[in-house]
Amino acid sequence: MKLFILITFTFLGWAFYVISGGADYAPRPGTLQARVVEEKTPPVRGLNDSAIHEDESTTASLADIDVSKGDGTQITLASVGKVGDDELAETAKTIEDTGTDLEKVAVLTLDTLDEDVAVVESVIVPETTQPGDIREVAGKVVNMRGGPGTSFERVGALTKGTEIEVLEDPGNGWIRLLVLETGEMGWIADWLVTAAN
Repeated sequence: MKLFILITFTFLGWAFYVISGGADYAPRPGTLQARVVEEKTPPVRGLNDSAIHEDESTTASLADIDVSKGDGTQITLASVGKVGDDELAETAKTIEDTGTDLEKVAVLTLDTLDEDVAVVESVIVPETTQPGDIREVAGKVVNMRGGPGTSFERVGALTKGTEIEVLEDPGNGWIRLLVLETGEMGWIADWLVTAAN
């Protein structure tokens, strides 16, 4: 039986080789196999090809390029120095006076000029925005989810009377909220909270 299987596979392999064209095999034009062969074959260049023997007129050096013109030449230099507590307080006062609506402004200070360690101190600007839409949870125990729907994972639970701030109400029956006590954010169904004030 083993001999019969070996002879059969040998005959089938030889028959396939002969039917496909043998040593003269070439894929038919327009087939996927023909396109792959064309893409992989690099173009053949002869010794007299102009790509190998470049004219000296086509080469350029860095000395020929004018780098004093164009957008790439605009450079901004920054200076580094010691900044004390007085300067930090002055910067915070300036930001407060100008009414910058940034939540945080980072100031870079160096402890000493000899060390290359930079310390970033944050100056918090007081928010002048009006309080958001504050509501309370109306359900006895409400699941807070990671997204707008029950297919999202449960990230917490809120009890009745918990104060929340509505961050987003896309109108699909779910609201994105911020729990005022803990600072957690999540989504709950809009009918599980009290009406807007």
